[in-house]
Amino acid sequence: MPRIGVLLLLCVVLVGCEDGSNQCLDSESGNSEVSDGANLNFRSLRGLERPIVQVAADAFHRSSLKVHMHAEMSALADFESQSAVALVDEVCLIQKLKNNEPISALLEKVEVDPNSLHLSKSRVNSHTIRISHTQSLQALEVEAQSEACLKGIGDDVLFTLSSYKKDPLEGQQRHLNGIQASKAWETLALFDGGVSKDVIVAVIDSGIELTHEDLKEQLWVNLAERDGEPGVDDDENGYVDDVHGYNFAQGKGDPSHSGVWFGVEHGSHVSGLIGATGGNGKGVAGVMPQRVKIMALNVFGNRSGASTRNIDRAIRYAVDNGADVINMSLGGPGRAETTGSALAYAVSRGVSVAVAAGNSNLDIDRRAYTPAVFGAEYEGVVTVGATYAEDGKRCEFSNYGLSAVEVGAPGCQRSAPKSRNPYEGILSTVNDNGYDKMAGTSMASPVLAGGLALVVGVLKSKGISVESKITESSVKGTSDKLDFLEGKVAGSLHLNISGLADLLVALEGPKDGGGVVEPPDDEPDDGEDPGGEDPPPIDQCLALVD
Repeated sequence: MPRIGVLLLLCVVLVGCEDGSNQCLDSESGNSEVSDGANLNFRSLRGLERPIVQVAADAFHRSSLKVHMHAEMSALADFESQSAVALVDEVCLIQKLKNNEPISALLEKVEVDPNSLHLSKSRVNSHTIRISHTQSLQALEVEAQSEACLKGIGDDVLFTLSSYKKDPLEGQQRHLNGIQASKAWETLALFDGGVSKDVIVAVIDSGIELTHEDLKEQLWVNLAERDGEPGVDDDENGYVDDVHGYNFAQGKGDPSHSGVWFGVEHGSHVSGLIGATGGNGKGVAGVMPQRVKIMALNVFGNRSGASTRNIDRAIRYAVDNGADVINMSLGGPGRAETTGSALAYAVSRGVSVAVAAGNSNLDIDRRAYTPAVFGAEYEGVVTVGATYAEDGKRCEFSNYGLSAVEVGAPGCQRSAPKSRNPYEGILSTVNDNGYDKMAGTSMASPVLAGGLALVVGVLKSKGISVESKITESSVKGTSDKLDFLEGKVAGSLHLNISGLADLLVALEGPKDGGGVVEPPDDEPDDGEDPGGEDPPPIDQCLALVD
């Protein structure tokens, strides 16, 4: 039987609780599924009282399904996969299995381990499921709405990497000049202890070279696993020997790059752009060259495609294990709703996320691209397009969108005058202790992630509470507005960490020297008047520069 090329765009509806609210608490765990990002926020369909899956299929030339597609979910490509990703309430499913209750065919092959539930801070998880292309829309809807343990279904997106292929080489890093990095470092006294707290940046990518001279001192270390017994889950987080991160593609604790394929050096390059050690007399410098710790999360293994399931799990791992910022220099056509749920989980816990817009020169306001599509939907998730390091003009390959793409950052630089290619890559770390150039929104994303990390580092060092929406507002509120980006990037914004540093250095922490500062209320505090010389709260500062 010939395969039918159908793009399945699957979305779930979050409907109200019995009391009309969306804040249903599980009676066993007491966890709010809304704040956990477990439910997927879409408008109610036909007033149904429980989650229902609506399938929207693009009518390709071989497709017999003709279903109206939401305006924001345009056709992308001839997509032949008949798999999807289900967001499953594992506690609910295990209870059903224990009681020998019937479950739907959608969940028959989902494997859950009762012993691992206490290891996760979220009771939901992503699972790949198969959907027959011969199944009718009506039958799928009936099956989905009858399954209480199913929180949502989304596209099974095949993620691909978004790139092409005073330190000695810092002078060649034109992108640092493009965002005025040196001035920002000086303003923040970054090399003189101005930032005193470490920032953990999770890099969801192809793995990195853990022994690289410019990266090895910047690695996140899980002390319980490092000092524990090999082959044992010493910290009981569900992952064995995850000393510097985890390899979700191959199910092992070593997140190093593996195999021989075109993207094997990608993760190392991205990591160097974020946090290559500055001032060590070697190689290059990252945007955050001090007080950064890279958590390596390998979702590709030795293959060129990463599954939605592994992407989702990597996001949740990063959040549960202390990441402050997540970088996602990857993407794929479609709208992976379960990935959106994982991102909602991240920002609800104060984690900021930088995501690449993609390299197809497409308007992604019209054509959904995951995870970039979620930047405009969740405060704290920031989608970034690639620009030339020299002047901020959009790189020709970069995706764009007046809503979906929120800021531009360097992802390419101009080639030599006689070159046939108008652009070349920007310099960073690669495998085998080397340095090389790559271009792409994959490079713009870690440059932005470095800026987000600077915000988090300063706020933490000053004892100010970190919220992902404040981190995003800080970066966007101090960005330049460039005519080059008009019509391509929301607000024509381009990253400028020098302006960001000017804002951050003016902030004051708690006056008692301890604790954290909560976001200011509408009413003034009852405490002492800070006086006219003190800087305004951070949200007011942002208003001044917006």
